[in-house]
Amino acid sequence: MPPASAEPSQSVGFAQPTLAQHRSPGCNIAVEALLDANVYRGSPPSPMKYDSYRRDARYARMAQGIEHGAQYLSCNWRVRVNDTRYRYEHTSHGGPASSTLRAELCSAPAEAEATASDIARFTDDCADLHRGEYYGHVLLPDEATSPSGWP
Repeated sequence: MPPASAEPSQSVGFAQPTLAQHRSPGCNIAVEALLDANVYRGSPPSPMKYDSYRRDARYARMAQGIEHGAQYLSCNWRVRVNDTRYRYEHTSHGGPASSTLRAELCSAPAEAEATASDIARFTDDCADLHRGEYYGHVLLPDEATSPSGWP
């Protein structure tokens, strides 16, 4: 659960361009902007990953050896979930044969669509916005777009 001081920003009253969206009863997700794109070594971090390493040291050594040559694509997006803005990191993991990943892939419309779909899936169609946090799917309050923080 995020700290009490980390309140998500409420959407302001003007239209924002949408790169991708998901709509269902009680769940409106819009991917508004790509904020950052990177390719990192290893696999995406998550509490689940580190818990599995703590439970089995042999598995941890084996997994870290495989991850050493792997890469993952990290696309950081500004998203709107039911009129509240967040930041969300969508990751794509290519495994050991991931040398073809490039940060430019985040600009593809398919990445924005995949982001909207992932948020819907990991929040159970907006029923629980914290549901995916253990697995590394975190909606962070978007401080940069808070009404008092407009440039």
